Amino acid sequence: MFVLPTEFEKEPVFTSREEYFSKISKPSVLGKLIPGWEKRYQKNLQEAEKLFKENEDKFNAHIIDRNSKITRITEEYENDKRAFDLKIQQRNQEVDEFEKTYKSGDPAAISAYCSMVLERSQYPDGFPQEFRVAYVPDPKELIVEYELSVRS
Repeated sequence: MFVLPTEFEKEPVFTSREEYFSKISKPSVLGKLIPGWEKRYQKNLQEAEKLFKENEDKFNAHIIDRNSKITRITEEYENDKRAFDLKIQQRNQEVDEFEKTYKSGDPAAISAYCSMVLERSQYPDGFPQEFRVAYVPDPKELIVEYELSVRS
């Protein structure tokens, strides 16, 4: 199951235009009596608008970058998953083919299977693992020649 990396879990939140302008207080009745108040007020509004636009552009660039990274990570995951699933499918197919040849009585498959069983069996330390396996199909005999050590 695909899970986004933690740095992408939380969606970024952009500060609204209203929040930028809410920091600019409108002049009071007395403040309006001061010469140049409207010019200063308009300048503050323009600066807030400029700051908002700059931050909006940065935020949009960040979102585009974030989305492209998420897309890339997701595609990598999907590609890796497909490759893994294909590998599993191929391996399962090989096992199924091996099982068919074993069950059909193919001497090489029977010898190979029995050799795998002996190779994967757990033995005490120092126990020799030298053996030969042969299958004779006509009487359906499995011959195992196993080298045992002599204890003194």
